[in-house]
Amino acid sequence: MAPKFCPLKLYSVELPKRKDWSDSQIKWKEGSLRWYTDGSKSESEVGCGIYAPRKGISLNLGRYCSIFQAEVYAILECVSINLQCNYGNHTIYIHSDSQAALLALTSDVTTSRLVESCRQLLNNLETRNKVVLRWVPGHAGTAGNEKADELARAGAKGKNHSPEPFCGILKSLTRPTLKTYCHYKTIQLWRETTGLNHSKALIKGFSKKASLNALALSRNQLRNLVRVLTEDCGLNKHMYTMGKRDMGRCRLCMEAEETPLHILAECSCLMRTRDSTLGRHILRPEESRSLEIKKILQLFEVSGLDQEL
Repeated sequence: MAPKFCPLKLYSVELPKRKDWSDSQIKWKEGSLRWYTDGSKSESEVGCGIYAPRKGISLNLGRYCSIFQAEVYAILECVSINLQCNYGNHTIYIHSDSQAALLALTSDVTTSRLVESCRQLLNNLETRNKVVLRWVPGHAGTAGNEKADELARAGAKGKNHSPEPFCGILKSLTRPTLKTYCHYKTIQLWRETTGLNHSKALIKGFSKKASLNALALSRNQLRNLVRVLTEDCGLNKHMYTMGKRDMGRCRLCMEAEETPLHILAECSCLMRTRDSTLGRHILRPEESRSLEIKKILQLFEVSGLDQEL
């Protein structure tokens, strides 16, 4: 969501020091309700746990939920349970070992709909009760937190019975997912498109490194590179196909059709030139896919055929 200014916080948040817990300096109001919440991830699944004396809940949140979202959702679910119980005039402590979640709930600006929903429910619960969010150190032997952690791990290992995604997908997950999907679809389209035999012989597939190297070329160099890769150039084979020349054979060796691939890999008259620029006298067609862009252009420049591009 777009950043939203949310200054209203009726509840309170406490971030005691770890030493206060180890020295048993933490106090609770007599007769208060104490809840513990936690989030956990097991392999690809995420879960959350909510614990109070004589009550424990574990939930599976699916594979797309982050640990931060699980921690916030655990608090939200805990608040929802208290609202359903219709408590009034109680002091309710909700403990979490996630300082990130607690700090998000104290911030005046939020960019998460989940955090915003949790804040609204906390304010609703506060209207009839006193609500305190309190940090508790994780894996430090606090009984309630250990129980919540067990429930969260059980939830992560359980089955998700709700549609995915359980929570909103984070930008940090959305961007690489879309990038991977576009990369896959690009390669799939390239492989399934019929024809383009010459280009497919020279282009292995999408390569970020090759793309950056191509974009770093001058305009004339980039134009020549495109013409080499697409065969849309002034070499004999293409010009013969266009009806502008009488023959399509290589002007140097007369052994095969004059194409960029033939010049790069096979022309016997360019063996020494090929060896000095590419490091090989003759290349197999599939080996030409791995050639550096600058070396491809260099071969045409040294052979004098760059004028035909």
